[in-house]
Amino acid sequence: MNQIKLSINNSNYAFIKENAILQVIQSVIFKMNQKLSLASAIELNFEEDNENLSINLYLKLNIEKFSLADIMQELTNRINERVKALVGKFPKNLSVSVLEINHV
Repeated sequence: MNQIKLSINNSNYAFIKENAILQVIQSVIFKMNQKLSLASAIELNFEEDNENLSINLYLKLNIEKFSLADIMQELTNRINERVKALVGKFPKNLSVSVLEINHV
């Protein structure tokens, strides 16, 4: 299992497991479920030193009264903030691919 290493002080570390990061991202997506859903599994790519990660999302968007730009901005802001709250820094990269747009 992959993890992010958090330095607490010079000699102590905490480790945030991949599952905890996935839960945070899934929570954000669930709260936005009227606007979007996952098209496939979330991909997390951890740096070799476990200091940071990149996130790849593949989404289906439901657009009615929401603009694509607004949805993407809200999603990326929420994920970046929640990951930072969990691991102490923003992800190195957050890539969002829209695979399907539904006009409901």
